[in-house]
Amino acid sequence: MVDWQPKKRYSLYLIGILVIEIPFLLAFAGWLRLFQTNVEHPQLIQNQDLFQILLPRTKQKGTNQTSVQQYRTKFEGLDVQDFLAKIEGAAAQNLRIHITHDQRTKKSRVAIDYTELAFPKIIDISKTSGRNPSKKYAYVHHQYNDQLSKNTRAFISLCAQAGTTGRKVVRPSVKQTKLSSDESWFLLETYYDVKYLDSLLAAADYATLVDMAEYLKECPSNSPDHVSIYFIDNSQASMGFTTATLRLKEDYYKAIVKNTTQKGWTECSFVDRAMKRTPGKQYCVNGDIIKDWKVFEKDIVKNEKCLNIYLWRGIDGVTYRLKFSEDNMKFSSIDVTYALRPGQPVVNEVERFAKDALDENYIAVYVRSEFMLRGSSMDYLRKCVDLVLEVLVALKSTTGLSHVYVATDMGDYGSSWLVRYRKKQHLDENFFKLIHDHIVEKSQGVAYIPPSHVQDRGVIALVDMTLISNAQYLISAGTGTFQAWIAARFLQNHRNDEQLWSKITVC
Repeated sequence: MVDWQPKKRYSLYLIGILVIEIPFLLAFAGWLRLFQTNVEHPQLIQNQDLFQILLPRTKQKGTNQTSVQQYRTKFEGLDVQDFLAKIEGAAAQNLRIHITHDQRTKKSRVAIDYTELAFPKIIDISKTSGRNPSKKYAYVHHQYNDQLSKNTRAFISLCAQAGTTGRKVVRPSVKQTKLSSDESWFLLETYYDVKYLDSLLAAADYATLVDMAEYLKECPSNSPDHVSIYFIDNSQASMGFTTATLRLKEDYYKAIVKNTTQKGWTECSFVDRAMKRTPGKQYCVNGDIIKDWKVFEKDIVKNEKCLNIYLWRGIDGVTYRLKFSEDNMKFSSIDVTYALRPGQPVVNEVERFAKDALDENYIAVYVRSEFMLRGSSMDYLRKCVDLVLEVLVALKSTTGLSHVYVATDMGDYGSSWLVRYRKKQHLDENFFKLIHDHIVEKSQGVAYIPPSHVQDRGVIALVDMTLISNAQYLISAGTGTFQAWIAARFLQNHRNDEQLWSKITVC
C-alpha cells in the first residue's frame, strides 16, 4: 500500500511557499517600476516618483482600499534648449534655478536666472600683529550644543569678542560636531588645521588660543581672579535649556531674569556649582540688554584675569543668541569661519576617497532637505530632487563629465532634525535614507561611506564639505549655514581657476 500522506504534505508546502512568495515578487516588480524613468525630452529625464511609495498610506473614506498621495513631476516654463544654453553659459557664474507656482494653471514652473557670485573675503595671514602677551583668559565650560557650522561660528565669535579686550580663549575639544571643554574628547586638530587657525585669528585681531594646561596654571581653582558668567534672556529657549540642564524651577529662573532688567545683570549662586568650581564671583547676564563686550568687561567682569562662561551660544541667529556686535571688526566671525582649513584626519580621508572613487574633475551634488521641509513641504522637496537630477543630466551633457559626488543630509550621518521630523510625521524608518540612495543611483554617482575607523559626525561632515568644494561643478539645493559654508569654500577654491567651472543653485 502506497503512503500518499508525505506527498500531500509536500503539495501543501509548495502551495504555502507560493502564497508567501507571489506577493513578494509582485512587490519587487513594483520597486523595479519605481526606479524606471520616462524620457520626456531628449536631454532631460523625468523620474518616477519615489515619494509615492514612501509616504504613509491613508485609507479612503467609504472603502477598505489604501492609496498614496500622488505628485506631479512636470515643470512648466522649462524650455529644453534654453535650459541647456543657460547651463552651458554658466561658467564662473551662479546659475539660479528655482521652482515657482503658476497661479493661473496651478502648476509648478521653473525660473532660471544668473545671480552675482559672493566670494568670501581674503584674509592675508602674512599681515599679523604681534602675539598677544596678555595673561587674561576666556574659558567656556559647557559644550557648544548645535550643528557643526553653528558651533564653529559660535566658537570663532567668542574669539572675536575676547580679542577686543586682550583675552585669550581656551582651545576646546571636539566630538560628534560639538565643541567642549571635556578633555576626554578629540583634539581640535581633528577638525581644523589649528596652526592655520591661529594665523587667521591673529590676522583678524581676534583672541588667539591657549591649551587647557596654561589656563589651569594661570587660573587655579582657588584663585580669587575668577568671574563666572551665565548668559540668559527672556526667551522660552533660554528658560527651557537652563531649567532642564541645571534643574532649576521656572519661577526661580523668571525671578533671575526680572532682577537683570535694571542693570542687565544680577548675582547668581548656581553658576560655579554648575561648573563644579569653588564659589566666587558669579553673575547672570541678560543677553538682550548687555550688547557691548567692552561694557560687559568693564562693568561686570571688571577685567578679572579668569573669565569662565558656562554656555556660549554665539551671536549668529535669533533665538537664544547673544547680541554682541562685530560691526567695527576687520573681519566678521563668519569670514574667519569660511577661511578655516580642515585638519589632517579630514585631509587624509578626502585624499583616500578621491583617489579610489573620483576623477580629477567631477560634478558635486549637495541636497540639504532640512530647510526645505522647515520652510515648505514634502511636495516641494520631491520637486527639488526631481529638478536637481534634471539639471545634473543637462550639466553632464554640456561638460562631458561622468564622475559625480553626491552628499545629502538624508543619509546615515545626516540631519538629526530629520530624525525628529520623521518620527513626528510617522514616516518609515528608512524614508530619508531611501531618498538619499535614490539620488545617488539616478545620478550614477558615489557618496562617501566612512570606514570603520571614521565614525565621528564632525569629521564625516568636513570630508563631505571638502569633497564637494573640490569639485569642478557644484549643484546645490537647499539653504542653511552649512550650505553657505560649502558655497564659500567652493568659490574660494575656484577664485583663480582658469578652467571652466560653475555653481548652480537649485530651489
